[in-house]
Amino acid sequence: MLSLAILAAAVAGCAATSSPPGPPPTAHRLTEDEIRAALIGSGNTAEGADWQGRRFTLYIAPDGSARYRDAGLNDVGVWRIAGGEDGAKWCSKWTLRRKGGWVCDEVFRDGERFFFAADGRIAATLLRVAAGNTAGLDGAPAVRK
Repeated sequence: MLSLAILAAAVAGCAATSSPPGPPPTAHRLTEDEIRAALIGSGNTAEGADWQGRRFTLYIAPDGSARYRDAGLNDVGVWRIAGGEDGAKWCSKWTLRRKGGWVCDEVFRDGERFFFAADGRIAATLLRVAAGNTAGLDGAPAVRK
């Protein structure tokens, strides 16, 4: 629980800066197999925050589909892993987020935390990953609230 409090403070600190920091020096960049094992499995739900501290919930399905929810948005999308063993990146494309284009991020892990980073800067941090669709995100239409 203490590590979650420390992470929450770090995420809150990111909101006060004009650009996000990079992953912590203790973080390990994940390979394709590590991304699949840790984040996808047979379908996982993740709770996280973007670099500005906005909280979100994400369901990653093994069929390549994904669901996203935050305070102002429900979205549907697709994911894939690009690159090889040494250069694997998590790529996602959403109906509403990011203007519907593909965005690819390197994935780092530090303990139970996962960092999605582009150009050395954290875009999002997953605070918790749980097996299954624990937030019930299947079937939610893409809509801005």
